[in-house]
Amino acid sequence: MLKQGVQRFEKWKQDGVLADYRILFNRYNDAETYDMMAILNFSKYSDVERWAAIEAEFPGGLTEEGLAFITPLNTYSMDVIWHGSSSSVSPRGHTVFFLIPYDYYPHTIEEYIKYTNGYVIPQIKGWVSKGVIANYGIYVNRYPTSRPWKVLFVLEYKDADSFGARERTMAEVRAALKSNPDWKALSDTKLNMRVEKETVVADELLLQK
Repeated sequence: MLKQGVQRFEKWKQDGVLADYRILFNRYNDAETYDMMAILNFSKYSDVERWAAIEAEFPGGLTEEGLAFITPLNTYSMDVIWHGSSSSVSPRGHTVFFLIPYDYYPHTIEEYIKYTNGYVIPQIKGWVSKGVIANYGIYVNRYPTSRPWKVLFVLEYKDADSFGARERTMAEVRAALKSNPDWKALSDTKLNMRVEKETVVADELLLQK
């Protein structure tokens, strides 16, 4: 991927097929999850058809040589509903990604959006203000029926130390939010709202210069 794979994704971006892409590689050997995830963003939905034509020749964006080593597992069509960034820019290549999939069954998407707006987003904004999060995106599966997860959190920590401070930062932000009765009520019922699936710690594969 470093020698040729990322270059192909960059070319597809330059050709206007992709608005952007992030190729994330699992830090650990983990048979319960996956080795690599490519998050592809499209400017308009019709560009998905252009990507489908590319995949007819390059499944998962991989060449025949790449397919000898890597097997594409799944494709998820997702909409990014929530996203944000820190005011300070973190250099790519030094950040740490934490990927958290969730299922919100049997609740509806409307219930989950209300829960996320009231409970999750205030926390993430607190993590950003604490200086540990560089960027975040929360993606909702467009076709969730019988899929292993319905929502994906993509949290990009500024560096290894910021990721190491994750638990402490979460505790500090939650302690401050407990004075808000609306947030506290959602906190008390969160385990009934969603189920967390297997998480992944990943690094970004970047274009080699």
